[in-house]
Amino acid sequence: LSESALNLPFLNSNMQLATDSLLWMTENPLIGELVSEDAAIESIQLTDAIKLRLMVLGVIVFPLLLGGGLAVAIGLYRKKRKFIN
Repeated sequence: LSESALNLPFLNSNMQLATDSLLWMTENPLIGELVSEDAAIESIQLTDAIKLRLMVLGVIVFPLLLGGGLAVAIGLYRKKRKFIN
Protein backbone atom coordinates (compact mmCIF):
# COMPACT_ATOMS: atom_id res chain seq x y z
CA LEU A 1 0.00 0.00 0.00
CA SER A 2 1.53 3.28 -1.05
CA GLU A 3 0.86 6.78 0.15
CA SER A 4 -0.57 7.72 -3.26
CA ALA A 5 -3.46 5.27 -2.75
CA LEU A 6 -4.70 7.45 0.10
CA ASN A 7 -4.80 10.52 -2.15
CA LEU A 8 -7.63 9.18 -4.32
CA PRO A 9 -10.83 11.26 -4.24
CA PHE A 10 -12.89 9.31 -1.68
CA LEU A 11 -15.89 10.54 0.17
CA ASN A 12 -15.17 11.41 3.78
CA SER A 13 -16.99 8.34 5.11
CA ASN A 14 -15.11 6.09 2.66
CA MET A 15 -11.81 7.61 3.72
CA GLN A 16 -12.64 7.02 7.38
CA LEU A 17 -13.55 3.40 6.61
CA ALA A 18 -10.34 2.89 4.64
CA THR A 19 -8.25 4.40 7.43
CA ASP A 20 -9.96 2.30 10.08
CA SER A 21 -9.45 -0.83 7.98
CA LEU A 22 -5.76 -0.08 7.54
CA LEU A 23 -5.37 0.57 11.25
CA TRP A 24 -7.04 -2.72 12.04
CA MET A 25 -5.03 -4.73 9.48
CA THR A 26 -1.61 -3.29 10.19
CA GLU A 27 -2.09 -2.24 13.82
CA ASN A 28 0.01 0.81 12.99
CA PRO A 29 -0.95 4.04 14.82
CA LEU A 30 0.82 6.23 12.22
CA ILE A 31 -1.73 5.52 9.50
CA GLY A 32 -4.41 7.44 11.39
CA GLU A 33 -2.28 10.57 11.19
CA LEU A 34 -2.17 10.60 7.37
CA VAL A 35 -4.37 13.34 5.95
CA SER A 36 -5.84 13.03 2.48
CA GLU A 37 -5.66 15.95 0.08
CA ASP A 38 -8.91 17.36 -1.28
CA ALA A 39 -9.25 16.54 -4.95
CA ALA A 40 -9.87 19.42 -7.32
CA ILE A 41 -13.02 18.89 -9.35
CA GLU A 42 -12.29 19.42 -13.02
CA SER A 43 -15.25 19.79 -15.34
CA ILE A 44 -15.52 20.45 -19.05
CA GLN A 45 -18.30 22.66 -20.31
CA LEU A 46 -19.72 21.62 -23.68
CA THR A 47 -21.47 24.17 -25.84
CA ASP A 48 -24.55 23.29 -27.86
CA ALA A 49 -22.52 23.34 -31.09
CA ILE A 50 -20.04 20.79 -29.72
CA LYS A 51 -22.89 18.60 -28.43
CA LEU A 52 -24.54 18.66 -31.87
CA ARG A 53 -21.23 17.85 -33.57
CA LEU A 54 -20.60 14.90 -31.26
CA MET A 55 -24.14 13.61 -31.71
CA VAL A 56 -23.89 13.76 -35.53
CA LEU A 57 -20.54 11.99 -35.45
CA GLY A 58 -21.69 9.31 -33.04
CA VAL A 59 -25.16 8.67 -34.45
CA ILE A 60 -24.68 9.16 -38.21
CA VAL A 61 -21.06 9.34 -39.40
CA PHE A 62 -19.43 6.61 -37.29
CA PRO A 63 -22.13 3.95 -37.91
CA LEU A 64 -22.10 4.71 -41.66
CA LEU A 65 -18.32 4.38 -41.85
CA LEU A 66 -18.40 1.20 -39.81
CA GLY A 67 -21.19 -0.30 -41.92
CA GLY A 68 -19.48 0.72 -45.17
CA GLY A 69 -16.19 -0.78 -44.09
CA LEU A 70 -17.92 -3.98 -43.04
CA ALA A 71 -19.79 -4.17 -46.37
CA VAL A 72 -16.56 -3.72 -48.33
CA ALA A 73 -14.80 -6.35 -46.22
CA ILE A 74 -17.63 -8.86 -46.71
CA GLY A 75 -17.75 -8.11 -50.44
CA LEU A 76 -14.02 -8.70 -50.82
CA TYR A 77 -14.23 -11.88 -48.74
CA ARG A 78 -17.09 -13.27 -50.81
CA LYS A 79 -15.34 -12.34 -54.06
CA LYS A 80 -12.16 -14.02 -52.91
CA ARG A 81 -14.05 -17.18 -51.88
CA LYS A 82 -16.01 -17.11 -55.18
CA PHE A 83 -19.46 -17.10 -53.62
CA ILE A 84 -20.55 -14.63 -56.30
CA ASN A 85 -21.25 -16.12 -59.77
